[in-house]
Amino acid sequence: MLWKIGSFLLVILLTILVYINVKLYHKPSLHVVDGDTVQYDLLCQLRYLNAALQSGKAADMQQLYPESFVFMQVVTGLAWCDFARSLKPTSPLGIEAHHAVEQCYRTITSDEARSTFYKDLPVPYEAFYTGWSNYLLEESLQWRTRLNEVKMMLPTSKSSAPL
Repeated sequence: MLWKIGSFLLVILLTILVYINVKLYHKPSLHVVDGDTVQYDLLCQLRYLNAALQSGKAADMQQLYPESFVFMQVVTGLAWCDFARSLKPTSPLGIEAHHAVEQCYRTITSDEARSTFYKDLPVPYEAFYTGWSNYLLEESLQWRTRLNEVKMMLPTSKSSAPL
């Protein structure tokens, strides 16, 4: 009887190990979108997050967890920044990423986002807000610098990305 229980547990353990190995070596699907080769599943997730933010999900999260409104905006903006590193800055997808990051930053610098933090502290609006908003700003500025470098190389470029 003990042998059967041991064999059963061994089969379960091996099944779990095989599952973990398959997940570790999963290869995402790459697609060409507007001239950029991207992980399509990641692009779909980012667009889903944008839609969720635009429909007010960050405010809903704030009702569940303190500081979630800012955190959800920042994490989405940083994910777009990371995704955009492999994009051509003036491509339609690069411009979409730029707009998504800018929207996240505008949202976290709004009065609504700051309303849950205390202004009159040694670090205005608290370290959480200041740290995360500055991190997103820094990533956004790196994106803008890269976009400006491309525009300087192509002086006749007519990108629709605002600077």
